[in-house]
Amino acid sequence: DHEGIVQGVTNFLAARGVNVEDLTTGVGHAPLSGGPLFSARARLRCPPTQNVDELRSSLEELASGLWVDVTLEDAGPAPFRPAR
Repeated sequence: DHEGIVQGVTNFLAARGVNVEDLTTGVGHAPLSGGPLFSARARLRCPPTQNVDELRSSLEELASGLWVDVTLEDAGPAPFRPAR
């Protein structure tokens, strides 16, 4: 856990036109050391032109530089939301 994780990831995503639709963060305890362990879970919306495999690869590179683990999973199509 250290400062700048969320900022680094969200700046990276914004630069690629990826919207963060939901973000939940927390701090727990690392299993072995008992030290603080930051966690985050986000729902993202990628522009149609964004190659998800390239995004995943670039995000993994960023994560390595931030000393964090990142998993990018396909949540499937977005739920239908009627216009208001």
